[in-house]
Amino acid sequence: MRPVTAPASQAAQALTSGFARFNALAKSLSDPDIGSPSPATPTVQSDEERAEAECRAVIEDERIIDDELTLYEAEGILDESNPEFKNLDLVHFWESHQYCLPYMFRVAFDVLPVQASAVPCERVFSSSEETDTIRRSSLSLKMIEMLQILKFIYRQDRIKFCGDLVATERELSVIDVDPEVIDSLLAAGKFEEVEALINSSWGESE
Repeated sequence: MRPVTAPASQAAQALTSGFARFNALAKSLSDPDIGSPSPATPTVQSDEERAEAECRAVIEDERIIDDELTLYEAEGILDESNPEFKNLDLVHFWESHQYCLPYMFRVAFDVLPVQASAVPCERVFSSSEETDTIRRSSLSLKMIEMLQILKFIYRQDRIKFCGDLVATERELSVIDVDPEVIDSLLAAGKFEEVEALINSSWGESE
């Protein structure tokens, strides 16, 4: 009598089929001849080709700079005879030309901050050392810059308590007028005549 075998369920068949496909995929990926793209061979330039490429790049850079310089000269160069020269703001000028003259704009902003003398620069560094102390080590760069600018402004406009106490040369000059005449005029309320006498004594016309 032949034994009877129960048919496999659909889930078991799907599991077996999927496992077989995974095995086939793993074999295909492990094969070095399949799926591995061949590396591109780099193009090796000779010394002559490299020198020629560098020469073309230098010529192109010189052409760009020459065109920009020509555009700058075409706008006209201001000199001291031009009335706009006195009110010229270099920072504002180059900021307004940074897109049409990009390379000259970069050069200008590298040159403009350069100090003509080292003394003001040294003073700024010495002053910043007093600002950025150990107890203020957490200050940001922007805050230090703001404090330095404020210190410079206040030092330029500092209060001079003795400024009005210093006599001028005009005030120290001798008034060649009889004191009794001045007293009599002041008593009579003739202040304009007193001022006229003092101005004439100082050699000033009314």
